[in-house]
Amino acid sequence: MSDYSEKGNYPEYSLSPAFWEKGQALGFPIKFDLVLKHLRQDMRDDWYFDCLQYDDLFKNPDEAKRIILSLLQEWNGVYCGTRSVVRNIPKKGYGERYGLETDFFDRFIYQSICSFLIPFYDSLLGHRVLSYRHDAASQNSKYLFKNKIDRWFTFEGVTLTFARSNRHLLVTDLSNFFENISRAQIIAALEKAIPEIVATGPEKLHIRNAIGTLDRLLEQWTFSRDHGLPQNRDASSFLSNVLLRSVDHEMARKGYDYYRYVDDIRVLADTEPQVRRALQDLIRELRKIGLNINATKTEILPPDASQETLATYFPSQDSATTAINQMWQSRSRRIVTRSVAYIFNILTNCIETGDTQTRQFRFAVNRVAQIVESGLFDVGDALSTTLLDTLSRSLSEHAVSTDQYCRLIATLDRDGRCLPALECFLTSGGARNPRLAELQHMDATRVSEIPIRWVG
Repeated sequence: MSDYSEKGNYPEYSLSPAFWEKGQALGFPIKFDLVLKHLRQDMRDDWYFDCLQYDDLFKNPDEAKRIILSLLQEWNGVYCGTRSVVRNIPKKGYGERYGLETDFFDRFIYQSICSFLIPFYDSLLGHRVLSYRHDAASQNSKYLFKNKIDRWFTFEGVTLTFARSNRHLLVTDLSNFFENISRAQIIAALEKAIPEIVATGPEKLHIRNAIGTLDRLLEQWTFSRDHGLPQNRDASSFLSNVLLRSVDHEMARKGYDYYRYVDDIRVLADTEPQVRRALQDLIRELRKIGLNINATKTEILPPDASQETLATYFPSQDSATTAINQMWQSRSRRIVTRSVAYIFNILTNCIETGDTQTRQFRFAVNRVAQIVESGLFDVGDALSTTLLDTLSRSLSEHAVSTDQYCRLIATLDRDGRCLPALECFLTSGGARNPRLAELQHMDATRVSEIPIRWVG
């Protein structure tokens, strides 16, 4: 007799941690409450987010379990998922990228697969891969990965040594990276690595079950059913690491001083011919998995590169960002509080210079959210009021950055100070510039999804 029958009261047992952690729901273990923590953390940076931020489901896990079980019942024991919805996300210079939006339960299953597989696969990655690395010793269980900001600083800091060591540096990234990722290549990379994974036989069975579920669901979630992972998802970034593992391995095997952060790749070499050879080898390895470099973002920097060039390719190494990072590393509340003025200055300068799509701006936005969440900053402070006024004035000029604008406003504006500007943005016709009006219309959806706690 199965556990399913032995427990007698199925509805009660099906809501228990044991039911999910034994893999009885989907064929692989799911630590339900832990996955919810990981998912909530991932959703903090969503381009489109729920007005209630799914609090009704995050605070009632049993209800989420019941809905997933009802879907399994409806789909005859196979979680089929639903087709993703394509949303157009504006890019700098009036370009667009797609966003693939799925419902909460598909997001949960995607995160469940990721949270289960990461501990097995991360150890297979080389130390030169700095992005989305599993934090097995995290002091807070909601953090699945090592601190992303710290890892990016390491990526820039290590590769910046080329100038001091009289070497050349190849800087490149991948062309339309997530759009070009093949579902078949992802599944093949996951399956190929199974013999290398340190796990028991039953654990490998669960791993294969998770991969099979992922394969079936990616047909629903990818852009063309064959290519194009959902962007801005932790699970997608993890899968991209697995896919690029073959490239990372070959570049290291050939002796290159190679580093990667998601799709940003840098190679240090003693001479320019060595760098060019590295670029050729990189292109050939990428071609094997259907990817290529972005030629317009590929440069070879000489050891005597100008300060202006270094500032372009190493934006996080400026004095203000470095000072903020060092203050936060001190872990002293007093010193971290002193960083507030620097953070707000970065935000204001980026807005004034039109650089709201930079990592530096996103870095400062993240820091604002963290200091407010930790209670180290009073949102009624004059710095906050001044920044909110700046955001209100410049919203229409930075339509491409409304996701970051919305995050700042949602964090700082407790009194509805920006509501008149938001209303104007949402209702403006933009008749003199139809293209701008179209972009504003796309971003208006994001603006309108700011949490409704303002109202009243």
